[in-house]
Amino acid sequence: MFLQRSRPHCRNSQNGSKAEESVTNSYCKTWDHPNLYVVGAGNMTTLGTSNPTLTLSAFTIRSVESILADLEIQLKK
Repeated sequence: MFLQRSRPHCRNSQNGSKAEESVTNSYCKTWDHPNLYVVGAGNMTTLGTSNPTLTLSAFTIRSVESILADLEIQLKK
């Protein structure tokens, strides 16, 4: 019996510093849509041998902080 390990999909929505080279910025916010965040393993360019849960949690916290900052700016308008 062959057991296959499950792996998170990574690098399908890579983040970066330029819209021409990536789907999202460092806060997992898409370049083309100002209210769309793509948070998950897809933003990880590589995946090591360890479980990515803590890294994904850090991506999530960073994204939520950006979302809250955007909301605060919108509420002040």
